[in-house]
Amino acid sequence: MNIHRKIDVFILIDISGSMTGEPIDSLNYAIKNVLNTLCADQRTIGRVRLCIQTYNAKLYETHQLELVESLLFNFNSLGIANGPTHSGEALKKILSKVHETVQEYPKHNNLFKNPLLFHVTDGFPSDIKCYEEIVEKLKRERINRIGCGIGDASDLKSLKSFSNKVIILEKNDKESIDLFSQLLSKIILFYLYSDYDDLDSLEILNPTKPNNPILTEKIKIV
Repeated sequence: MNIHRKIDVFILIDISGSMTGEPIDSLNYAIKNVLNTLCADQRTIGRVRLCIQTYNAKLYETHQLELVESLLFNFNSLGIANGPTHSGEALKKILSKVHETVQEYPKHNNLFKNPLLFHVTDGFPSDIKCYEEIVEKLKRERINRIGCGIGDASDLKSLKSFSNKVIILEKNDKESIDLFSQLLSKIILFYLYSDYDDLDSLEILNPTKPNNPILTEKIKIV
């Protein structure tokens, strides 16, 4: 393990109308859990930066890229859920943000690993053509991508086109959300500690790995 490596984590969250009520409340709770878990591990201090962006018809930079220990105190909520699900436009804009960030890596002696991008949604892209085009571009980027489907209405096909690693959370009850936040935290931490710049070596993302305590009938990796 290289104790000097750093990572940037981008979390893109759907806050369209279908996320109103319990779904958005659950994700607020989950993000707070992730931040608390990351900050509880002293080895992350100064090494993990996190950016949270939300979207419906447009993209909102809810929380700019900053160290998790700072974001823990600055995070309040993901905003109000309403509007359509313009996933394609949101991904296009966040890719531009990632490009800007990666261009700065040489100034940090190239200590940063390839960035992580989580896309969290409960539905189907409203701008499907734009979505398909940007997904093809993302596949050519050195960005580790993970799709997250919230609820049984999430579109597995579009998530699988975004990434071959997809987390499916079928319920929004507290136990499920706790498991979801645990899994996101562990993915970030295990990637930080790994000797590789991709996710293929992370056993926690292997759905065939036996005795994974986080994977249950409520949360799956497909």
